[in-house]
Amino acid sequence: TNIVVASLENLQVTIEEFIQALISNNIKVKKISKTSFRMVTHYGIDKDDLLVVINTIKKIISEI
Repeated sequence: TNIVVASLENLQVTIEEFIQALISNNIKVKKISKTSFRMVTHYGIDKDDLLVVINTIKKIISEI
């Protein structure tokens, strides 16, 4: 299990909007502060799964 924590401090999007965009792309995420969120990887998550998440986050950010 790995935990990833990230902040949206420098982006022009609310944490709620960002989380909703991730959830709508079937990526589970939890808000941990006004600007931060966390994601947890579990057994069975592989490189291809991580690339999907990374590319989805890049897409969301580019659309802001």
